[in-house]
Amino acid sequence: MEHFQKLTMILFLIFLSLISRAQDHEISITVNGLAGEDVIVGYHLGKQRLVYDTLRSSESGELLIKGEGALPPGVYFLYANTFYFEFLVKEQRFNLLLDKETAYSSLEVEGSVENQLFADFQRQMGVLQRQQRELADSLKIMTGEDSVQIRERYIDLVNEMSGIRSSMVRTHQGTFFADFLGLMVGLEVPPMDSIQDDTERRIAQYLYYQNHYLDPVNKPEEIIRTPVIHDYVMKYFMEVVVPQPDSINVSIDRFMSRMSTDHESFRYWLVTLFNHYQDSKIMGMDAVTVHLAENYYLSGKANWVTEKAKTDIQKEMRFMKPNLIGQPAPDMILVDSAFSPFFISKIPDDYLVLFFYDPECGTCRKKTPILLEAYDELKEEGADVVAICTITDTSKWKDYIKKNNMQWYNVGDPQGKSNFRVDYNVRSVPQVYVLDKQRKIIAKKLDVSQVVGFIKDHRSLQTR
Repeated sequence: MEHFQKLTMILFLIFLSLISRAQDHEISITVNGLAGEDVIVGYHLGKQRLVYDTLRSSESGELLIKGEGALPPGVYFLYANTFYFEFLVKEQRFNLLLDKETAYSSLEVEGSVENQLFADFQRQMGVLQRQQRELADSLKIMTGEDSVQIRERYIDLVNEMSGIRSSMVRTHQGTFFADFLGLMVGLEVPPMDSIQDDTERRIAQYLYYQNHYLDPVNKPEEIIRTPVIHDYVMKYFMEVVVPQPDSINVSIDRFMSRMSTDHESFRYWLVTLFNHYQDSKIMGMDAVTVHLAENYYLSGKANWVTEKAKTDIQKEMRFMKPNLIGQPAPDMILVDSAFSPFFISKIPDDYLVLFFYDPECGTCRKKTPILLEAYDELKEEGADVVAICTITDTSKWKDYIKKNNMQWYNVGDPQGKSNFRVDYNVRSVPQVYVLDKQRKIIAKKLDVSQVVGFIKDHRSLQTR
């Protein structure tokens, strides 16, 4: 019995050793012609290239990437002053042998199906790309019928390359290589020939494209380490999703839920999407920024964010949230130039243009005459202007009104009773808001030259 227990313990220790060994990584890459050079080992992470390690090649050009634990799958690279080479990591133990000058055409692979597939693909693409370059050079000097034939051959090459990609994805499903290449191919929409009506078929194909676009992103924790994932996903949010905040927010939540257990992908996409919509020049996209801030950064899901950063985000949301498109315009305590109380709610016009300005602001002095020129046309469209002075110096305020002959509603807050600077995010001037009949915000941050056109377009849409 004692002998049996000892044997059991030995077998258990061997088992633990094998588990530990299986979790380690050991990758040998020998590059002929790369002797004694410092080489960066890095990997792609979305649009970024990050450094994993820096190694010095041996005199025979060998680099040994070795360590405890498994390397996350992805597209990795070697970079030296005169050398760049990409390889795939899925298997944790393999050997690559190549020549510095010929790279993939000379690549020998041992122990890695993924890199053998990648090398075969690179070799095929290399041949076709050289032919493309030759044809492109020929086009510079060819004319007439010859140039037409060259263009046709060029298109044939493009189609051939596309066919190779699609074929390799179908043939090698289940590999990291196929998942990576699948992003380059994109979603293949079925022909749906059973639908006879052309219009109905196109609609069905579009809906399929919209609903299945992200299907190739089936392993976000792996595919995040590829150089093509960033543009593929951002195309979805910029071109496929309906460009309306509610639709974008729902799509973001569905996408982010795919990464509930993958912290690195979750962090990358949250930061990327937050920055994208925060910097967006499209009116109304700040609603997406607010959604991301409240539902991810401030909810605790972004557990890497410091308390100071959370406080800063909360302060920013105080300026952004009250004036989102579609929200009722926040109340303001204002007076007219005779210091009588003024209430926006009592103005009967279909549209109101709120023009926040500072009499001492150079840009405001340039924009005020432009808005004045458009005032009669605004009145014809059922709109009026409420010009809100943002300073408390009443003499400068009244002088500005008189000098510019401002015949619209002139109001201000000389006693500082209102909170419009926060509620309307007036941290710079001029600022323009447009309110509808119900006094909801329908536009903001317009240039004064755009106001008339916007109101005409809005009225036209309401009457359809």
